Amino acid sequence: MKKALILTVLFLAGSVFAQAEKITGDWLLTSVVMNGETKDVYNTFSFAKDGNMVTMGIPFGTWKYDSKANAVIAASKFGKGFSGKMEVAKLSDSELVLKKDNVVYNFQRLDKKKIEKENGGSQLSGLWQYDYDGLHTYLKFGLPDTFTSVTTGDGSVETINGSWLFLPEDNDLVISAISTPFRGKNKIKEISADKVVIVTKDGEVVATKVKKSSDVDSLAFTEDDLPEEGDVSKLPWQDFGLMIEKLSPVKYLKYRSGKLLPKVNCFEYSGIIKKIKVNREKPSVVFSNSTIVGTDTSQYSQKIKGNLQNSYNLFFPMDEYYRFRIAGHEKVKVPAGEFQCTVVEAADGDDKYKLWMIDDLPGVYAKIVNVSELPFGKSEYSVQELEEIKK
Repeated sequence: MKKALILTVLFLAGSVFAQAEKITGDWLLTSVVMNGETKDVYNTFSFAKDGNMVTMGIPFGTWKYDSKANAVIAASKFGKGFSGKMEVAKLSDSELVLKKDNVVYNFQRLDKKKIEKENGGSQLSGLWQYDYDGLHTYLKFGLPDTFTSVTTGDGSVETINGSWLFLPEDNDLVISAISTPFRGKNKIKEISADKVVIVTKDGEVVATKVKKSSDVDSLAFTEDDLPEEGDVSKLPWQDFGLMIEKLSPVKYLKYRSGKLLPKVNCFEYSGIIKKIKVNREKPSVVFSNSTIVGTDTSQYSQKIKGNLQNSYNLFFPMDEYYRFRIAGHEKVKVPAGEFQCTVVEAADGDDKYKLWMIDDLPGVYAKIVNVSELPFGKSEYSVQELEEIKK
């Protein structure tokens, strides 16, 4: 009798463990039914072994299985409706249905190997870009299932992270993320190596493939690596008279200015116009700097050399740097052409610069790379490349 009782207890314990094991793992919350009305959700959801719940990669609360009630006991300060006792109305290897009062939660099991295979064969992996209402959005589909959306264009950068899965049976794309127009189930209407057409709940989005990742010059030095006073005798632009001569026929310089979006590893570009006015009589040089966004041009600064202004600044029209070193001499190719340059590494506090000074064009930089330190340990990487010398 005693042996039979022990076996019964062990059997029941094993059954409880088996039920909890079936619930444990990764699921897709496909829909929620409330008062007979179905709302599609498509959020990833994990019931972890350690008792934690995670949705869309974000901690959501805790859970445990109650064998007597055949229910999941959940606690979440983010989703009060998902807290408390929820009856396990259905549980199989592929499906889980939880019920609480008049609300039903429908889950489908996520098969990681299947997701990896189907996502990998979808042609979606990589970086895509589309424009809407003056904003630029980049969509990065990483393998096996990471999703990143970065939107710029209004002076700010919005980044959204989540996950994705492709369902080849119906050409569906499911995005699980907190806030994005692509959240939920979308339809892939058309896809090629260069273009994808995605039908969302708000309409069609046509995105093009960003084929090349951005080349980034690593500024692997700190301010302390540079001498407190660099050797100005090695800088190329010693002769102000030569600068006057070389810049006199130049109407303006046009630069392509890019800010690195690190989450998607590509540059967001705008234009810079540097109008040049040379006065041989005084003598003086004036750079009037303007940004180009779309069809709008806006002046943001003016740099002057002459009449005792910037007299000893051999980096003009940049600011003067005291901590710098000559990193070498090289030919650099930019959209405006190929130029022989003196390469300088410089620092101003926590901001670092790499400068390509064109040897025979005083005052003209072929390329400028800048890494600026931002609050909370973040940094911003930007680059300017010479596009045109207009005479």
